Amino acid sequence: MAKTILIAEDDSFLQQMVAVSLEESGFTVIKANNGEQALKLLSSEKPDMLLLDIMMPKVDGFDVLEHMKQEKSKVPVIVMSNLGQESDIAKCKDLGAKDYVIKSDIEPGDLVQQVQKYM
Repeated sequence: MAKTILIAEDDSFLQQMVAVSLEESGFTVIKANNGEQALKLLSSEKPDMLLLDIMMPKVDGFDVLEHMKQEKSKVPVIVMSNLGQESDIAKCKDLGAKDYVIKSDIEPGDLVQQVQKYM
């Protein structure tokens, strides 16, 4: 059975590009356009992994991570963001993110390898 990846990303082009790469690698993909949708889908769909943007409408990625930590979620998270400051990276890791990638620095194929690393 294919592993399910939830992509929480408000940039529809990037979201689709990542989704296609993951689907071509055999993953099932579900998508959220904001943090509020991501929290609902985490609860209802029980994905095997979350790819999470930080700067999103309604509920940002930091709040999603905080909620997951409070709920003691076991879903591994890779943060995909344009925020490259060490303080942001450290905050995400403190909140339980397995990895943090800068969107402009990673190719979709490399992201698939990161996902496979934590599955």
